[in-house]
Amino acid sequence: MKTFANIQNGVIIEIIKPRFDDTGAEIPIADRYHPDFVSKLVDITDVTPQPVCGEALPTASA
Repeated sequence: MKTFANIQNGVIIEIIKPRFDDTGAEIPIADRYHPDFVSKLVDITDVTPQPVCGEALPTASA
């Protein structure tokens, strides 16, 4: 299950959570949105703690 963030100017403006069909299978993000939009999303599935709208996207420290 993938979770994506829509980011503008370094700030998360939208969190897109998984959606499922009637059989319980996850609907791929590419099937839900236009490819131009999908290409701008950031996969935040493994980011801990999960960011929220209005926050800057966490970056890995070197």
